[in-house]
Amino acid sequence: MAEIPLSRHFFRYKKYPSTEWSKPVQCTYENTIENVDGSFTVKNLPNINIEVGGFEIFYYTLAGEEVIHSTNPANFYLSYGLPRINLTVGSTITFTKQNATMQILNGYGSNFPAVNLYNADITIKLRGHSTAGAPKKPYSIDLVTPLGADNNKPLLGMKSYNGWALLADGVVDLSLVKSRYAFELGKMIMRTVWTPSTRSCEVYLNSVYIGIYSITENVKRNDNRVKLTKMEVTDITLPNLSGGYLLEQCIDEQEDLEADTYFTTPVTREPYLNSRWSDNLHSQRIEYPKFGTIVPAQTAYITNYVRDFEYALYNEDFDDLENGYRNYLDIPSAVDYYIAQEILYSFDGPSHSLFYSKNRNEKIKMGPLWDYDASLGTFISGVTDMNMASNYWYRKLLTDPYFLAEVKDRYAIARQYALDILDKMNNVAEGLILTGAMEDNFVQWPDVAIPAPYVDAYRAEVLKNDTFVRARIDFLDLYYLNAE
Repeated sequence: MAEIPLSRHFFRYKKYPSTEWSKPVQCTYENTIENVDGSFTVKNLPNINIEVGGFEIFYYTLAGEEVIHSTNPANFYLSYGLPRINLTVGSTITFTKQNATMQILNGYGSNFPAVNLYNADITIKLRGHSTAGAPKKPYSIDLVTPLGADNNKPLLGMKSYNGWALLADGVVDLSLVKSRYAFELGKMIMRTVWTPSTRSCEVYLNSVYIGIYSITENVKRNDNRVKLTKMEVTDITLPNLSGGYLLEQCIDEQEDLEADTYFTTPVTREPYLNSRWSDNLHSQRIEYPKFGTIVPAQTAYITNYVRDFEYALYNEDFDDLENGYRNYLDIPSAVDYYIAQEILYSFDGPSHSLFYSKNRNEKIKMGPLWDYDASLGTFISGVTDMNMASNYWYRKLLTDPYFLAEVKDRYAIARQYALDILDKMNNVAEGLILTGAMEDNFVQWPDVAIPAPYVDAYRAEVLKNDTFVRARIDFLDLYYLNAE
């Protein structure tokens, strides 16, 4: 621990019966003792006698996570902080994969074990749509061996896999924590579908600092991601032909719309009802099996299955147990996904990055959640409309009393999840301030920066998230909690 300056650690305190937390206190040799076992003991603090009554500590790691103790004297342990990623690339990064190397190491306050770090070969390419054209760019990374084979690793304590996304924080989301909040909410709400994990980090490209990024589990078929049966080219008859498939509702402007990777349906082929996307048409993109490996029989099967689902959904007897939409759709996942989307209110939600899957001998499951940098009020002026009403599937689902009742029952539980994790989001943001990483990021990218003084402006952006969620819950309560 000695190599990490004591001044990089901070804590807040409160003494019972008070419920008010202090401002962040910087650790010094006057107020803390660094113990041999790696913990710190708080000693004399101004105007506080910790020998009398309870004493509670929020210890801020450099990623903003907290460890809570109510001991006397108060001990707290160094926890995970902001790791550093070094990318070494030989030429300009494009949408074509190229070989590179990546090193992940512990930064200030970060203490991940060696098994969660990395120092080896990768392939890297640009990712995203509109964000790929921004000065600060997002990347897709595959971990590979020197011979180019997949090299699955549990980076920074996340599930082991070879594919990862480096999401460029701060391009759209000036609070730097909206995606983190969305994924934390998803882990609590989504009962039957996996939700990605993510970690904040500081990234250097060819030794040049490029800011705060989120290294994130990407949406892929794998036992540690979207768990689907692997499809072989020989799977051309039932039951093997029935799955697994991973798909995305998207709009025609998106890339990768190869002949064998997308299809259209009569229902969702119409222009979007929502005016944001009124000039765009709906497509269904097949993410897995991938273009080049999927065979015609598989494309035909999943195309017809989705079309049959839509026909059932829009038939007069759509709520019939045998012939209606419930014969094709997993209700718990559809309910959970809807509630998460409505709470988060993603600007892209009804049309972009709307993932769903169809596993072997199973129904369609909605999810996983993805793409929330433009959520929690981004690009909108209010909270009083139903975001997913412009999605053709949910527009019809919400007319079914059975589905609406399921939404109301689940929302009564999920709403509290959304409120409970607000403090965690705020603490993550506070950690980005305490490290100096937030200011460093916006100094590096002045075209998308918040105005100076950075700390006050940044806290105002984080407060917008908190305010939006609380207002959004109040609005949704009117429909799903208090409605008769």
